[in-house]
Amino acid sequence: MMKQVTIRLIATFFGVFATMVLVFTANGERQGLGVSMSENVTSTREILSPEARDALFLQAKVEYDSGYYTQAASSFESLYHGGWSGLEVCYNAGTAHLKAGNLGRAVLYLDRAKNFSPADRELQLNSDFAAQLTIDEIEVLPRPLVVSGYLAIVQMMSWSGWLKWAGICAWLAGVFYFLRSTRNLTGRLSRLMHGFSIGLAIASFVMGSVGIQQYAEDVEHYPAVILEDTVYAKNEPSDAATDLFILHEGTVVDAGRTIGSWTKIQLADGKVGWVSSHSLEAI
Repeated sequence: MMKQVTIRLIATFFGVFATMVLVFTANGERQGLGVSMSENVTSTREILSPEARDALFLQAKVEYDSGYYTQAASSFESLYHGGWSGLEVCYNAGTAHLKAGNLGRAVLYLDRAKNFSPADRELQLNSDFAAQLTIDEIEVLPRPLVVSGYLAIVQMMSWSGWLKWAGICAWLAGVFYFLRSTRNLTGRLSRLMHGFSIGLAIASFVMGSVGIQQYAEDVEHYPAVILEDTVYAKNEPSDAATDLFILHEGTVVDAGRTIGSWTKIQLADGKVGWVSSHSLEAI
């Protein structure tokens, strides 16, 4: 009797854990959790109707083809903030800003476009050209081979993907454990089911840990672009604080915690400072 109760409790635990993980992931994806701040910008804007979007897109194309790049960039940005945030809009906004001489916003929108098609050759060429125009030369800190390999594996999926698989593995672990314990299996099949349940439980724990780590990093850190000509990074979130280093338009930084009107940033070379939140925008 006690054995059956234990079996049911363990199987129920796996089932409840899997359900909680999958529900959390689904809610997080719907609400935009773990996504950089740029994705939440559009939610506060008025969403354009399909007819208005088509008309504005045609207007933007005419402006671009006519050489009115500043107006075209503004129109493409209106489309982006109006709910049309796909590859075509981001790419055209980026190239229009690049031709208009707005380096910061060109880098911003070209990098946003790469989120939709990172392997696009023409996009990469324009993005590389914009990056070459930036003033700041930041040397990336070298990473140990083990760390690079780990990051390559972790970045194969988003936090929601890792948590989904963690939930599926936990559910399957509960199923295998329940079947093995209630069907009076013996011999090789029993050992096989036992091995599957343990292996899936371990896989669920590992995937869940990776997903939670990614989720925390996505919430607390996000890539952003400096949009002002010159920005002084401070050692504290205050105008009276000491200047640590200078950044220029178009430089990509890792943005994090915000206090008042100040955002903490980190560069690829490890430098850390505080800049005005109005001087940068999330990719």
